[in-house]
Amino acid sequence: MDKEVDGNKLLIVIPTWERAYAIERLLNEELAVLEEQNIDICIYDSSHGDGTAEVVKDNKRNYQNLIYERVDESIPSNDKYFDICKGKIKSKYEYIWIVQDHLIIKMSALKYLLERVNATAFCFLETFHLLQKGRCKVNL
Repeated sequence: MDKEVDGNKLLIVIPTWERAYAIERLLNEELAVLEEQNIDICIYDSSHGDGTAEVVKDNKRNYQNLIYERVDESIPSNDKYFDICKGKIKSKYEYIWIVQDHLIIKMSALKYLLERVNATAFCFLETFHLLQKGRCKVNL
């Protein structure tokens, strides 16, 4: 995919809890594409010692756009989403895409998203999940 947009307009945030294996799989499958597009990715983790922090730390050696944020595990998930959106106001990003930790970001979805970010001042994304071979994928 050609670089069509400054990826630093976009931050992908992945809230997670006790799913180090899912974060490891996602980072293994997605980091190369996200790095190529200069897209920052934030793991928003409220796990209690399941290894998520270590997975992110190991991957951060090779991917500088990877951010780890530790969140108190007592905060309800709805409040986490609100905190992420509220944080956008203070951030350098124009767009934040909250992605569930069990999703695979398809290249076609990422390309579509980057084209919309580049072409419009506002972008509303509605995602739906397609379960395929035991894996949930996102389509836009």
